[in-house]
Amino acid sequence: MSNITISSSTYAGENALQYISAALTTADSIANGFVTVMENVKFKQVLNVFSHSGSIVQDFACDFNADGTLTLAERVLAVSEFMTNLEFCKEQFRSTWEAMNTGRGFINDEMPSNIEDFILLYVAGIVEEAIEYNLWQGNYDPAGTSPTYTDFNGLCQVLEADAGTQDVDLTEIDGTTQATSITSGEQVIVNLDRMVNALPTSIRNKERFRFFVSRKTQDFYLQRLAVLGVDYRYQSNDGQAKFLYNGYEIVAPAGFPDDTILYASSENLFFGTDLNSDFNQAVVIDRTPVDGSDNVRVAMRYTAGCQVGVPADCVMCFPDAV
Repeated sequence: MSNITISSSTYAGENALQYISAALTTADSIANGFVTVMENVKFKQVLNVFSHSGSIVQDFACDFNADGTLTLAERVLAVSEFMTNLEFCKEQFRSTWEAMNTGRGFINDEMPSNIEDFILLYVAGIVEEAIEYNLWQGNYDPAGTSPTYTDFNGLCQVLEADAGTQDVDLTEIDGTTQATSITSGEQVIVNLDRMVNALPTSIRNKERFRFFVSRKTQDFYLQRLAVLGVDYRYQSNDGQAKFLYNGYEIVAPAGFPDDTILYASSENLFFGTDLNSDFNQAVVIDRTPVDGSDNVRVAMRYTAGCQVGVPADCVMCFPDAV
């Protein structure tokens, strides 16, 4: 394919970087701090994880006696490169903007910036949604069959595949029969109980740890509380809704999968991207002065990836847990 001559009406590089930044950082989980964002990841970022063994507390003595062992392990956060290529006909926008805003005649020498802004914002919204869902559900299916989102490994897939993650079977209301899905508020409570009982002492009632559920699961739970006439358990003193379970905070990210419950710290869940690289670009190309067509092309380039620092500090409940 021959090179394309980009007209003066093209946004590129730093001028359009704001749209990529908005698409990535306004995804629900990132905007609300449900995960930790690692920026400037060009290819891979090493996450250093400290652990210790043995006793590091000993009786006083005048001599120095080394005791206990500190171990430094590494978890690698790798990002993948992605692109979004779309093409529109300007005819689609003539009914949206006044004729005077669509240029001077057919072979116009400039596409108005308000149309470019609209296109970039619209496409950024599509990218934002894709990032949000892949962040949690990428290559993950709680039933273990076929994932819906496959752009990159999401956090749930990373945890499911890691032997260090503490898994809890999803069960029915009776607490003994393994379930394939969450279908009621009673079932949500049963599984939250089982997860709380399984929490290691080291992360039980620990600051910044919370439960993650889907919005469907959240609705089941709140419906059950409403039937029970209980509302103080999920509201704060100022009357603002606060989703709680026995004092544990529960959040429902937009992209979190149904039929899965996760207990973890947001500081242990990482999303990586490179917002400052020239690679993260958004370009609008008006094709009229190039080939006489009425088409507009939109191209975006960006990176994304996920990693969990310490899988052992996460407890996840899902249908095919073992």
